[in-house]
Amino acid sequence: MASSLLRRRLRELEEESLEGAALVELLTEAEIAQGAVDEGATRAERLAELGSRVGSGPIVARGERALGRALVATGDLATAATHLERALTAFGRLAMPLEVGRTRLLLARALAEGERETAITEGRAALACFEELGAAAYADAAAAFLRSLGVKAARAGPKGIGVLTKRELEVLGLLGEGLSNPDIAERLFLSRKTVEHHVASVLSKLELSGRGEAAAYAVRNLDMERRSAAKVGDLTHAPGARAGKAGRDDREETRDERGSDQNAERRRARGGHWGEHRGPAGSAGALRRL
Repeated sequence: MASSLLRRRLRELEEESLEGAALVELLTEAEIAQGAVDEGATRAERLAELGSRVGSGPIVARGERALGRALVATGDLATAATHLERALTAFGRLAMPLEVGRTRLLLARALAEGERETAITEGRAALACFEELGAAAYADAAAAFLRSLGVKAARAGPKGIGVLTKRELEVLGLLGEGLSNPDIAERLFLSRKTVEHHVASVLSKLELSGRGEAAAYAVRNLDMERRSAAKVGDLTHAPGARAGKAGRDDREETRDERGSDQNAERRRARGGHWGEHRGPAGSAGALRRL
């Protein structure tokens, strides 16, 4: 069922889109879980080749990770580790910390049988990454993996919406308004591919299944923040606050007027305005050209 839904969604997307690459990786994972390892491996290879052909780092990284996952399923752990390390390097270069953590956990599992200490190191790094991001489900998985190796792994707990960057919060808010990716791109003056990346990142970090769930999450959580901000604004705009602000504005305006009068007197004493002197005027022109 999951595979058929993913295939249907993929037919609606551009082959080279970042969202499409994320869905291909999910489809590969689903196929492997269903026992279609060879089919998943072939799909992963095509994804990595596509990324290389179009010069897309995120697509290459997802393809390498998907291929590593497939090879783990076949038992070829050494080759799997090689592909997972490539994916880890690529995600790190792209500054995608959640994907770095997910890849570290996959790598740790691939190394667990032959290189236990290295696997523990990678597992701990993955757990720390997930804890920092507040990715609770992934952190639970990393902790469970470490415990399976006899290592104590305490959980610090989730951090919720705080895992998102400022731009991701903006995207989440627009998802809450029901905007499509092209609409979001136009609103934020971004490319559609950049928006696709932000949407995928929001869904991954908040562990949401799709845009509908993201919209509901935005309505629940961002509205609370806006209500809190509104309360602060009400206090700021209370009559006493407005009077105090008006008084400060009047005093500042008076000081500005005095300063302007004094500057004018100094310029007249020196024989003209600054704009009549070559130095400052020339400098302003240069700044305008820059």
